[in-house]
Parts: sequence; C-alpha cells; structure tokens
Amino acid sequence: MDNSEKLTKFMKNNRHDPRIGPSHISLFGALIYMSEKQNRSTITAFSRDLMPLAKIASVTTYLKCLGDLKEGGYIKYHPSNDPVLGSEVELV
Repeated sequence: MDNSEKLTKFMKNNRHDPRIGPSHISLFGALIYMSEKQNRSTITAFSRDLMPLAKIASVTTYLKCLGDLKEGGYIKYHPSNDPVLGSEVELV
C-alpha cells in the first residue's frame, strides 16, 4: 500500500475515532512526509524533525499523539531514548 492509500485509509477511519484531533492528523501527515523522504514505510523518527513539521510545540502533546496513534492501530511505534538512533515508526 502506498502512502496516498495509507493517508486515505487513515482519514476515512479516524472520522469515528474520538481520540483523533487536529494534532494527530498533522502528526500523521508529518509521518507520511518523512516516509516519502526516507523512501520507506518504517521510518527513523526524531521529535526534533517531526514536531516542527506537525506544528506541535509541546513534547507532551507529541508523545500523547504518538501514543494515541499507536493505540488506535494507525502506526507501530518503537521508542528509542538514544538521540542518535531515533525511534522507529511504521505506518500501518
């Protein structure tokens, strides 16, 4: 499934998910962008890159959105505390 199909499916499915708000949608869009940029479906993600793209200023909001997207089954998220390696995010 390519990224445009993933985005379409995400937008269709999140309509009925009360957890998903504008920050989640923006973050998912940033993840799609990074996936295109890295040319992979499982990306290496850094908050310092994703937060400005998604227009999220708070680390708390960023982590909550990632957690909600993971809990909703929209992404697979494997956090890393290593600032060099970054976290792995897979768009489902």
